Amino acid sequence: MTKRSEKNELIDKFLREELTEGELVTFRKLWDSDPAFVKEVQDYSRMTIALKAVDRLDEHKKKTRTAFIAPFRKAFFKYQSVAAIFLLAIMLPLYLLLQGQKRAITAKSPEIKMLAQNHFIKDRLNNRLAQDENIGLSEAISVYAEGQVQEAITLIRQVEKENARHYPLILADLHFEMGQPDSAIYFYSIGLKDNPKDSSAYWNRLMAKMAFGKLAEVKETLNVLSKSENAHFRDKADQILTSIE
Repeated sequence: MTKRSEKNELIDKFLREELTEGELVTFRKLWDSDPAFVKEVQDYSRMTIALKAVDRLDEHKKKTRTAFIAPFRKAFFKYQSVAAIFLLAIMLPLYLLLQGQKRAITAKSPEIKMLAQNHFIKDRLNNRLAQDENIGLSEAISVYAEGQVQEAITLIRQVEKENARHYPLILADLHFEMGQPDSAIYFYSIGLKDNPKDSSAYWNRLMAKMAFGKLAEVKETLNVLSKSENAHFRDKADQILTSIE
């Protein structure tokens, strides 16, 4: 009688189509004479078919999943630089905003000089130069109009020596434009002694002090101006205070 292990081996080889001629003869004899053997072969066959079907199904799912994901994966790698730039465009302003909130503005902050320059009253300089009756200033006016600020300062100092006249407020404005706030403060202070009601000179001296770094003093004065009756300087003071506080 054939042992069970031998029967199982025969069934296994049969399903794999690897039976030798001698094994095939034995297999046929068992098939014809042993109903239990027939049932085992049938059970093994059904199980094998089922397993193969599952394997094929898994393979199909894998291929389908790969086919589905592939375009997205390809698109991701293709456009990942664009995505990175897009993300940076969103996150960078937020980061800078947060950094700006954390970083306090000090007297040495670059925003201070920029604020002073933006709020400097420049048109008054042209008016002063144009209204002065001294013919000696005409050349200074010309070179200033051409953007030669330092040359205009030199010519005005010459006129002062030759005519024994002084133009401290004009010189103050020119020194401010030259980025020399310390000299501007000096000449504004001289000019305001003779013209204490010149509000534009008073304001520009304040801007020169801010550019020079006297932020505490400037804040104190701006707080006073923000409560003044002069709407023009009140609004300008409020704008600067909002920017630096």
